[in-house]
Parts: sequence; structure tokens; C-alpha cells
Amino acid sequence: MSSTSHLRTYLLLLLFLSASAFSQQTEQKVVSRTDSGFQYTTLQVPGSSATWATAVNNNGDIVGYYASGGTTLGFLFTNGVFQTISPCKGGGVEPMGINDDEVIVGGCNNGAFIYQNGNVTFLEHPKAKYTFLMGINNQGVMAGIWQQGREFLQRSFVYSNGAFTTINGLESPGGINNSNTISGTTCNKKTHVCKGAIYSQGENGWKSQKNVKYPGAETTLLGGINDNGDVVGYTEQPQDFLYNVSSKTFTGFEVGNSIQSQAEGINNSGEIVVWYFDGTTTYGF
Repeated sequence: MSSTSHLRTYLLLLLFLSASAFSQQTEQKVVSRTDSGFQYTTLQVPGSSATWATAVNNNGDIVGYYASGGTTLGFLFTNGVFQTISPCKGGGVEPMGINDDEVIVGGCNNGAFIYQNGNVTFLEHPKAKYTFLMGINNQGVMAGIWQQGREFLQRSFVYSNGAFTTINGLESPGGINNSNTISGTTCNKKTHVCKGAIYSQGENGWKSQKNVKYPGAETTLLGGINDNGDVVGYTEQPQDFLYNVSSKTFTGFEVGNSIQSQAEGINNSGEIVVWYFDGTTTYGF
């Protein structure tokens, strides 16, 4: 699906903290350095031709997907070990969110899925030709998108207690935290210029509380949000950034010589997952 699939090959895990939590038994190639307070550590699923990280929970567990045999399969990386997540027939698996109970959500050829400990449930919006989940919090509240078959008919939703609620104006959610605050992207239908947006739930439904625009950037897109009010995102420059909702401050960072990169997720400890592409090859850093 073009709204969630991008140019990806390696997994870039960006950490504020030490990389020592990752065991050598994963057989990954590790390169670390410190740049403006950030430490970068590379991970790659053994035997894969491409690996992408999409979310990290507060226990440091990472989900994403990797290319193998002409399709994509999901993975869970926890306690230094990769575990393949393959809840769907025919592959095309893209896990996009994980909570602290290791409930994993995403999409695949069969539609949206909810996965935990080998058990899978499929979810379909009643009006949709296609449904895709983008995030889940510890209360089991999920954010996602549904489509009626064409890209411009895409809608965002929240799924909670068996009910779908539309989020008007939100093109795509990037994540949802435990305060039921959603980070995401809203786009102008005429100019196609996109900016970040923070949504929260009120008496009259989900409303945009704040727009997020990186200084000097035409387009700003948001990934995940943590419980501290920190959001990650990226621009077209490319420029990845950390944004604090309360202080309205940006901390920008660039990954190598990338021409395309995406900061996808963040947890309460400040661990961020990112990937990048340099024009000819995709790299972990």
C-alpha cells in the first residue's frame, strides 16, 4: 500500500541510550557513534535483503518487517532475538505498532491484523475495501486508516471497544500514546502540502489540537508519539527530528548522506527507530 510502503532496505535504530541491550546472538552488524547526543546502532534481520523498523515499546521491543523471497514478513526484536511474525497468507506483512504487552498491529495482504503470542485477529472497517492499523496503546486503543479503493478516499479512524470512530481531517496516524493522543499527518487536498498534526479526544470527538511544521520545510510528516509528549517525524529535505509538544521545540538530526529517511517510532526512554536511503543503496547507520 503506497501510503505506508516506502523505499526501505536496512533498519536504523537511533538511541539516546546505550546500545548494550542488543545481544550479539542476533548476528547483526553493529556500528555506533555519537552525534549531537544521539547514538546510532544498526540492526538487520539475518538473511534478509531489506529490514525496516516501525515501532518500539517502553520495554525496548522493536517491530518491523523485512524482505525475503520476494515478499515481506514481520519481525519482533526482543531480548536480543529476532522472531518472525507471519500472521497472513501470502506475506506482505507490515507490523506498524506494538504496546507494552507485545500486542502487535499492522497490515498485510489479508488486511489489518492484531497479533499476540501467535494468535491473530483480522480487523475490517465496515465501509472499507482495505483496512490498515498504524498504532496501539496499552489500553488496546488502535489508530489506523481505511480506504474505499482509491488513495484520495483514505480516512483515519480510532478503534476501541469494538467500535470505529472517524478522525476527520487526518490523512494518516503515526502513533497513539497512553493518553489517547494521536500524532499524524494532514494534507491539503488542493496543494498536496502536508504538515504534522496532534489530535486528542474531546466531548465532540477527535479534534486537532496542534499543527506541527518543521522550520523551513514545505512538508512535515509525523511518526510515533510517547507519553512524555515527544514526537518523531521527518521532512522532504531530508531532515529527521524530535519534537516536544509541550515546549514546542524541535531537535533535528540527519542520518549519514541520506536523501530519504524516516523517523518512525519513539518510546518513553527516548529510543527512536529510523531508516534511510542514500540514492543508490539503503543503509543502517
